[in-house]
Amino acid sequence: MSSRRKPIILVVDDEPDMGWLFEESLGEKYCILSATSWSEGETFLNKEKPDLVVLDLCMEGVGGLDALKMIRKNSLDMPVLMITAYATIQNAVEAMKCGAYDYVVKPFNIEQMEKSIEEILANTKYGSGREFAEVEKDSNIIYTSLQMQQVVEIVRKAARSNANVMLLGESGTGKELLANEIHRCSNRADGSFVVINCAAVPDNLLESELFGYEKGAFTGAASRKAGKLELANGGTLFLDELGDMPLLLQGKLLRALEQRQIERLGGIKPIEINIRIVSATNRDLEKLIAECRFRSDLYYRLAVIPVSIPPLRERTEDINILVKRFLANFNQLHNKNISGFSPEALKVLNQYKWPGNVRELRNVIEMAVVLHDGPNLEPQHLSLKEKDCSFNWSKRKSELFSDIERREICSALKLFEGNRTKAARYLSMSTRNLLLKIKKLEISSDDYAASE
Repeated sequence: MSSRRKPIILVVDDEPDMGWLFEESLGEKYCILSATSWSEGETFLNKEKPDLVVLDLCMEGVGGLDALKMIRKNSLDMPVLMITAYATIQNAVEAMKCGAYDYVVKPFNIEQMEKSIEEILANTKYGSGREFAEVEKDSNIIYTSLQMQQVVEIVRKAARSNANVMLLGESGTGKELLANEIHRCSNRADGSFVVINCAAVPDNLLESELFGYEKGAFTGAASRKAGKLELANGGTLFLDELGDMPLLLQGKLLRALEQRQIERLGGIKPIEINIRIVSATNRDLEKLIAECRFRSDLYYRLAVIPVSIPPLRERTEDINILVKRFLANFNQLHNKNISGFSPEALKVLNQYKWPGNVRELRNVIEMAVVLHDGPNLEPQHLSLKEKDCSFNWSKRKSELFSDIERREICSALKLFEGNRTKAARYLSMSTRNLLLKIKKLEISSDDYAASE
């Protein structure tokens, strides 16, 4: 796998020293591109595909707001950080409405700027780090996190053996996908990959589904039927939701695996089988064993190589690459042409807890694609369970605007040495309105005291 490249930051500011400042201060950590006009910056944008644009609001020629609107029109998910020396609350709010990710006032502290950049990159498309290309082109496993890299490495090593593998993890984490990967990478790949969900089949039918039956074995058995164990001969049987298998059937399955042969229901002739079992469960089998609801001998037979799959909330680095793949798939499936996600939508997706894991993420993206006809997806297009959503976009916008107001008011008060009448006139508001905002934002004299 290739090493991780530096994030590319494009700085567009008509002050030539600004690009130099970023290069000197942040050049070791980031690849800095510098432009002194929007025309030059647009060339970099199209050619280099930066991960973040730092854009001056007030430039000669094409101004920052117009440039921001162009970026949003052509590159919907490109994060943009606005900077200016001539800040007003109105311009700040307008920039946020046009899709700026954040707003910084000159002169700024370079350490604070670096912190803002790190936060933006962590919550937008570069937050995925590098996309681990599938080791083998036929793989459907998409990931970028170290946790999933380790899981996939274990799975592929296990695949080269004939050992039974047990996949442990919450519902929706992709256990069947990994089971398929084990089969695909094994020496049984030319055989059948047979799936049975032990929780989806009624207890009184599960035995016949696994072992098959002869004609006349029971009422309704009008003809012979091969069971899943027989159908998987020479290949792999995936036992999903293993923890829901009835206790009596567990004993019969154990005997079949030990003897490597089965008998159909109503049959008298043993049938030799050569299968590999991959099982999966979201239940605590050790607890079920302690409660005498699962056989320990079957557990140790099937869990020769146990593999724990982390939930999506513990590997959030995978979210951006997954939604990118899901969007492309559902655009094609539903004949849509949605370009991408706004930075705000990506932030919502990254901060949601995902109780249903990857399956829930997939469903959310498909619903958004089906129901939305616009060029890009916004937070309001994502149907998420509010109680599990730690990120409230309306609240976040309010917080951002309050932060902008606080910074502008403090800058004005500092400029006029605390004279509120002059500060209010400078900010184009009444003195009474300024006093109300000072009270609401809890601004004290320490917040705008002049630096020594």
